[in-house]
Amino acid sequence: MRHFIFKNYKDSFMQKYDIHVCLVSAQAAPNLLPTLDKGFKPKKAVFVVSTRNDIKEKANSLHLAFKQNGIDVDIMNLSDEFDFQRMEIELLDLLTKYKNENIALNVTGGTKLMAIAAQNAFSGVKPIFYINTDREEIIFISKEGDNYIPVQKLNTETFISTYLSGYGITILKNKDNFNFHKLGMFTERFATRQKNYKDIISSLNSLACAADNSNLEASLAGYNNDLRLIIEDLADEDLVKLNGDIVDFKNESTRSFLNGNWLEYFTYKQANSITDVIDVDWNVEVVDSKYEKNKIGVNNELDVVFMAKNKCHIIECKTMNFENEENSAKLQGYLDKLKSLKDYGGSLTKVCLVSFYPIPAHVKRRAEKDNIEIIDDYRIKDLKEKLQNWIREK
Repeated sequence: MRHFIFKNYKDSFMQKYDIHVCLVSAQAAPNLLPTLDKGFKPKKAVFVVSTRNDIKEKANSLHLAFKQNGIDVDIMNLSDEFDFQRMEIELLDLLTKYKNENIALNVTGGTKLMAIAAQNAFSGVKPIFYINTDREEIIFISKEGDNYIPVQKLNTETFISTYLSGYGITILKNKDNFNFHKLGMFTERFATRQKNYKDIISSLNSLACAADNSNLEASLAGYNNDLRLIIEDLADEDLVKLNGDIVDFKNESTRSFLNGNWLEYFTYKQANSITDVIDVDWNVEVVDSKYEKNKIGVNNELDVVFMAKNKCHIIECKTMNFENEENSAKLQGYLDKLKSLKDYGGSLTKVCLVSFYPIPAHVKRRAEKDNIEIIDDYRIKDLKEKLQNWIREK
């Protein structure tokens, strides 16, 4: 017996199934997202897994994400995903095992051959649905009697940790408990009045970098008066100490914040104020499953990460002046890092570089080819609007 939940969407009743059969592939989102919709969430899932070792690893990661969401999981390992007849028989056996259960097939994942075999087995016997991740919809392939079932909107609250865990990524540790609010309020002017501070930020970076020592101190000698005025304002707010030319940054959190992390915080605050953003964080260290086990996998810091429209958005923030030859040479490395970060949340992940200083036109063209968004220079004063537009782009 199928269950129905009343939902005011296209004046229809919402389908709900106790068990989802999930065809596991490299992309976790099509199987994960429907379980994050409280009105569509199953009690249990059956993973259909191919013989490939990398897909078995993906299944393990997805299993963890389902478990965190309170969903039991059974694993069905296929004997050979290229033997269509054998695969179809195994899927029919699966149907026999659950013939009296309220079970449905999520046909979105797997290989094309797996999807065809599964659809053949389920057709006319049990419901079949497909997840359109771009439009955030559940499309029903099977009918209810002679009638097509209306498309249902996914109604999910997708959190960063849950989504990333589906791809085998874990948040290792977050920033410290330091209260950045006062520093954030002070440094907000750097972004909102970017033009006024273009000649100061490089100097502030240099000063804060020079204070990367046991005393957290650096000298203002040799720097221009504009920087001194900023430091004096910071001292008046009791954010740093100033003794003659010697600046005491007081703690590492303040020093690193004034050494560029302020842009990460500003970006985080702007993203956090956008309605479409469900979950957002900044300065987050993440690791993959291999790193957790033996310290030889991948670990990275995400400057800003947020979930919006069921997609993972990752932002790299930079306050260095890329007109400087040494810094310019590093720029391609930052773009390469962003390209690699797309793997963290699968094919739906979107990446962006936010830069206080302008990015050269030829680099922007290269970034565009790699689907890397760039928000730079004076444009950061309208960062919230730029991020909103980026979220809504497919």
